[in-house]
Order: sequence, then structure tokens, then C-alpha cells
Amino acid sequence: MFHTARATMPVLVDSCSSQPVPAKVISNEHGRSSQELIMAQTDIVIPLKLRGVIVRTVLGAVHSLYHPRRIIVISVKSEIAWLQTHLATWQNLGEVGLVECVDEETLFEPLGFTKHSLEQHFQTCASTLRNNRDEQIRRTLASAGEREYGWWYQQLIKLGAGSMLNLSTNYIVWDADLIPLRKWELCGLSENGFAKFYTAILQKNSRCNSLGQEYSQALMKLTGASPAEPQGGGTFVCHHMAFNQEILNAMLKRIESLRGLVWPKAILGIASEHCRFSEYLTYSSFTLSEYPKQFHYHAFSEFGEGGLRVRGGNEIVSALLHAAPSLSESHDVYGGFSYKSFCEFAKSYFSSHEMPTYVQLDHVYVHSPSSNSPLYNPEDFCVPSSR
Repeated sequence: MFHTARATMPVLVDSCSSQPVPAKVISNEHGRSSQELIMAQTDIVIPLKLRGVIVRTVLGAVHSLYHPRRIIVISVKSEIAWLQTHLATWQNLGEVGLVECVDEETLFEPLGFTKHSLEQHFQTCASTLRNNRDEQIRRTLASAGEREYGWWYQQLIKLGAGSMLNLSTNYIVWDADLIPLRKWELCGLSENGFAKFYTAILQKNSRCNSLGQEYSQALMKLTGASPAEPQGGGTFVCHHMAFNQEILNAMLKRIESLRGLVWPKAILGIASEHCRFSEYLTYSSFTLSEYPKQFHYHAFSEFGEGGLRVRGGNEIVSALLHAAPSLSESHDVYGGFSYKSFCEFAKSYFSSHEMPTYVQLDHVYVHSPSSNSPLYNPEDFCVPSSR
């Protein structure tokens, strides 16, 4: 059963609302900053595909840097069961606060869908594109590549979690492979006393031009908005994002109006025309088009330029596992590496270089040195640091 925590005073009002937040009250209560008070009433959602040695790291990083009201982990039952065997230990160690787990299979039951029923719709649509004999479409598929249903479903989770689970008016989605090593602010106060939320531009560009084109064309057909680009470079596919539910609702209604389907089916339906869709680029482009004063971000030069993204994470994870005996806690006993241990490791690993602002390790699913799981998917490849 999912329980919603009640907000405590003072009541914060986001920038879509009509009443400003009294800045003096926020800044003075119990000596806490406005950012701390805003985050204490903000939920962070982490969709989790599979367990790994860095799940504990990411949860610990989000808690220690931002102290949200709750962390909501959305995953399959087997991964939730694994997570729940370790949560009490992590909480006793002070690494995480309130963490709630939600079964992704039933997330969209209020709309009359299950994960399985939506998959049937997706597979029908994806096969239409796959069987299209148009030469341009076939070149795009070869270049950009198809993604499996689970990848598409995770994007629905990010867009639907707020309304399906009655989350905070502004909630933040954080990808389960993103480890911040330098804090960027996720919220603050405007000059008028409104709470506002930030996203950091972390990625410089898409892996290939056809991938970016697929993202752009899909969002235009779904929302009618033109694809936005951050000032100062980078892309809005940035692996975390603050969502405002009022704006998100307007976007999903627009999608339903333009496509004539309930929004999860409408988004999956675009797979009959395009092999990729980006929830982050779609939301940011729609918001900047319709509500430009209500979307805020840190420029790529601030945190993205000094970051490191590695597909597979093989070299770093191998070094991390090799360094395990010298780190603070036993990852094998406690279910992965604590954020403290990862930071400890990073100082040594990157000793001859400047410490990255963040490390993102795509597709890392091993959970102990004795595991039979591969350290990385051999079909993945390493992406050089953007530094």
C-alpha cells in the first residue's frame, strides 16, 4: 500500500500557483535554508531496472545531498524484494531517509492498464515501424537503433508517477545510474518569493544525429512543440529532471488531444513512426514553449562539462570492485557501495585528473565480485568524458 506523507508548515507554493512563498519565514525557520525546506516537501522518483553495486550509492547520494521528503523507487517485484532486504540497514547507517517502493507492473491501473497490457500495444506499433520498407526509415533504424519495451515503459513511469502516486506538486526524477560528486541546487527561491526548481544540463549531445532527430520528431508529433536546446550548449536529455504536475498534466492532455489516445498508449503509439522518444526533452521543450518562465536550468558549463558518462562502466566498476577491501563498508554484506565509499574510491581513481562533477554508469547490474552477472553488456560501448 502506498501512503502519502502530509506536508508540514510552512506550506510551499510552486511557481504555477497564485500565492508567493514568504521568503523570510522559509529562511529563518529552525535555521534551515530555503532549499532545505523546499526539498523537505519534495519527492524524488528513481525508476530502477535491475539491482547493482551502485543502487545504494545513488540512493545515498540523493539523500545526503538533497534530503527529499521521500525517495520513491519504482521497479519490478523481485528488485523491490532485494531492495527491502537492505533498506533498514542503510537507514540505520544514516545513509538514506524515507524510501518507499512501488510495483511498476500496476502503476497505471488507475488508467486501466498494466505493464503487460501496454506492452502488447507497444509491440504492435514497433513491428509496424520494423516492417516498414522505406529506405530512410531503415537507415534511421540502423543508425539510431531500436530500444526494448522496458526502456519505453520507464519513460512512462517518469511522466506518470506524479499523478498515479499523488506525489508532491513538483517532483524530481533521478536516473538510477547517476552519481553526483559535486552538488548542484535542485531548487531555490525567486526574487518574488516563489519556489523554483532546477535541472542541470549534463550531456553535451546525442550519440548520433539520427537519434536526436528521432527524439525531436517524436516530441513534435506528440505535443506540437519544437525541440528546445539549452542556452550555452548541451541537450535536455539530462538524466534527471524536475517536473511540475500542473505543466505535466497540460502536456499529457495536449498529447491526448493531438493523438486521440490516452497518453500512455499515445506515447507508445509513436513507436510505429519513430524508434525513440525522450521524456526529458519532450517535457522541457513543451514547458519552454508554453511556460518559459517556469523552467530553470544550470548551464552545461557549470556541471555537465566536467562530468563523466560511461556506457557499461566496465573499467570503473572493475576498479571499484578491486578496491572494495580497502573501502569503508563491505558492499557484499550491505548490498552495494555506500555513497561515502564511492566518493572515497573516486578520490583515488581520479587522483591524476580533476574530480568529475558526476559519474554516470550506464547498464551496471553486477552486485558482488562472486556474481555470475556480467560487469557490463558487451553490446554497450564506452563514451569518452565530455571534459
